[in-house]
Amino acid sequence: MMYHNGLEKELQAENEDLRQRIIELEHAVRTLTEQAGSTAAAEHRTDLFTNLINTLPFPVFYKDAEGIYQGCNEMFTTNIMNRPASEVVGRTLHDLLPHDQADFYQRVDNQALAQGGTQIYERELIFADQQPHTVIFHKAVFQQADGAPGGIVGAMVDITQRKHAEKELHMFKVLAEYAPDAIAVALPNGTVIYANPAFRSMFGYGDATIGMQNGCFFAEHDRLVSIPRIMQIIMNEGAWKGMIEGQRRDGSIFPIQITAFLLCDSQGQPQALPAILRDMSEQKRAEAERVALQQQVIDAQQAALRELSAPLIPIADHIVMMPLIGHIDQGRAQLMMETLLQGVHQHRATMAILDITGVSSVDTAVAHTLVGAAQAVRFLGAQVVLTGIQPQIAQTLVQLGVELPGILTYNSLQAGMTAALHQSAKRGYV
Repeated sequence: MMYHNGLEKELQAENEDLRQRIIELEHAVRTLTEQAGSTAAAEHRTDLFTNLINTLPFPVFYKDAEGIYQGCNEMFTTNIMNRPASEVVGRTLHDLLPHDQADFYQRVDNQALAQGGTQIYERELIFADQQPHTVIFHKAVFQQADGAPGGIVGAMVDITQRKHAEKELHMFKVLAEYAPDAIAVALPNGTVIYANPAFRSMFGYGDATIGMQNGCFFAEHDRLVSIPRIMQIIMNEGAWKGMIEGQRRDGSIFPIQITAFLLCDSQGQPQALPAILRDMSEQKRAEAERVALQQQVIDAQQAALRELSAPLIPIADHIVMMPLIGHIDQGRAQLMMETLLQGVHQHRATMAILDITGVSSVDTAVAHTLVGAAQAVRFLGAQVVLTGIQPQIAQTLVQLGVELPGILTYNSLQAGMTAALHQSAKRGYV
């Protein structure tokens, strides 16, 4: 990943810088050794050397071929040894460290002296703060005037924070690699530099995903219109979340939920655009099914209400009855007419009984609907019989001036049914 490569490059650059500094220190130590005959010059160079190594931001030490410390900087005495330089210089590892630790460092020092050149290794130490620190040792063997090994100069780089960052990066990568959602990272110019397996599979490009432009993964309209707008929002506001249409390698379109954000460096400069993408096809399909099922339930409920509001009952050949209960408003009256006409046609009825025994009141609109229903039924060749008219309804109809031409009326359902059956018998249906 980009971040991992960045750490490696940073470490390589730092190592190279340390090697150069060690070479300079080695040269300085050799010079001091060669010029030890001049006391004044030696003291001057020693002071200069001490000031030089004390300016370094990491622990530095040097020892002779016998393993006796000849000098070190303040970072070494303060952070590593936790004692003044006077208690370090002139002593060996076994004078300063536990036996097992001293044995280890003595062994690697002997290897360095035997092989010459430089030596680099990683080690975990407990610093003066009593906390564990991961350190990289950079050592180099310096030579005497006759070419024999004169000792070792070394520097230590604390990489604890870098190790923590590497662990976090590794954890992120493992999580990303096994995440069911698609995860990708693009540069600010849109070039994809990381894509987890879910992303590579989602769009069907596989390993070819790396290096592609992020706009290639979206439908044409979104690629031309939405993506530039979204990128601008991310640059201005730092993040964006929403729905967009993705396009697979085979050209198929599918809905995607995207969460994208901007990653900046310590100076606030845009570094990368990580994004998490979720294929919403199943959710959309499930939502459509839910809406369809909900509509089916609504339709079934409405059908049941229609049947309950205006039930039609065949009671004999060519005779149907519709018992009505409760208040009849304009909507129910219209439903009653539709059900009545459909029932008369379906059952080939010649008599249609409307029983309003349970109806408490009617208004002008309802009365006219009854008249209209009677006329429509007559066009189908049937006769409407209205039964169960209550006194208050009869009075209302008179006050409203409503006439019921073509409708036979009876004060009870029994009387109406008797008349209907009689008429049907006369016609030879019963």
